Amino acid sequence: MKRIDRKRLEALQKVLGMSQTLAKDIEIASEIRVETLRTAKPTEAGKLESAYSGKTALRALFNHLDGLAYIMRFVAGEYAQELGVPISDPEQAALQELRSTKDGKPPQPRLHPLEHLKLALQIFPSLFGIEHELDLSADSARTFLTLMDIRNRMVHPTMLEHLSGADIHPYWISGSSWYLAQVDNIFSHCARQIPDSGLTFPESAPPDDQSTERGAVDSTEGAKPVKSLRTQEHAAKAIEILIGDTSRAMGVSTKMAGKDDLQAMYGQFGMRNLVRTVFAEAEATLAVTTYVLSASAERSDLAMTDQDVEDLRGRFDLDQKLLEAINLWSAELGEQKEKATGGKKWDFFRQGLRLRDRLAYPKAPKELRVTLDDASIILGAQDWLRELSILLIIDPEKWPKGPPVQ
Repeated sequence: MKRIDRKRLEALQKVLGMSQTLAKDIEIASEIRVETLRTAKPTEAGKLESAYSGKTALRALFNHLDGLAYIMRFVAGEYAQELGVPISDPEQAALQELRSTKDGKPPQPRLHPLEHLKLALQIFPSLFGIEHELDLSADSARTFLTLMDIRNRMVHPTMLEHLSGADIHPYWISGSSWYLAQVDNIFSHCARQIPDSGLTFPESAPPDDQSTERGAVDSTEGAKPVKSLRTQEHAAKAIEILIGDTSRAMGVSTKMAGKDDLQAMYGQFGMRNLVRTVFAEAEATLAVTTYVLSASAERSDLAMTDQDVEDLRGRFDLDQKLLEAINLWSAELGEQKEKATGGKKWDFFRQGLRLRDRLAYPKAPKELRVTLDDASIILGAQDWLRELSILLIIDPEKWPKGPPVQ
């Protein structure tokens, strides 16, 4: 094999290895989803469990997408010079900043996951002398784009329905299958440029549990009237759902560790899922509180844009932003209590942000491992978040009177 082909094969195998490791989380999350839909009781608690299983799967899917985009860019930067592919200085700097928090400054604004993958596809295939684009205009891509829209609403909710998760199920099988087939197509296209690579990629199989998919449609709330988060009852319920999801993630983690071990495949999935859920709660709580507080004219500058919410995934000062918003909530809508930074639990939350970034942007499969020390960090981070949530009590007398602002 020629040297250029050997280097191309090395680059492809690095990205392929990461993709396969991340895909294990999608596979396990899909198993949990099917099992939960099969066994959940038709009670309020059962509906919440079913909805959370969909959110678990959705987060695993977009964690794969974001991680795949990052490793493609990282490997492209690593092999570009040897393969004679120009990588711009801004792109090289951007790759460094994705995982950098130098001098306590937050890194560059994060790209939306799909835009991140599009950027990666402008760079990585060039190592193989080809171009590759996702065809998002195809009918088969529609369910994936629907999942993307659901994900966007979950991280930037303005209505209670956006946090329900129930609307994930009807689109999960076809949407996730389309995405994973596109990933295989990318790798297959690159592999064909390497003579005797020995890499083969099977044709994607059709979904095999459509009966579960159809049954799940009944759990959606699409026919019900919208529930604005600027209504007291719905804002309180939103916080309850977010806290409940983290509790459910703890349950999943315990169950997964019981399947094998905390350091084995299922146990590791449970811990990564807990990290994703804890920080999804933190980010969504900040989005909800700023949305509610910005209803008043004097607080309109607090309203968060979609890009503001995307940036939260990469902000190392999420704790400061969250604390400011919750203290303001307590002063204006709650019991006028206040919390400051400091203490062991707060430090755990700060360390948890580094863990979150490492899992979101891994440079090698070993960086996806959650150690026992990491587990202690995330449990401490969760405790700090729970102390903050106590301040989200609503005083009915302070809630703005009149119809909710949509």
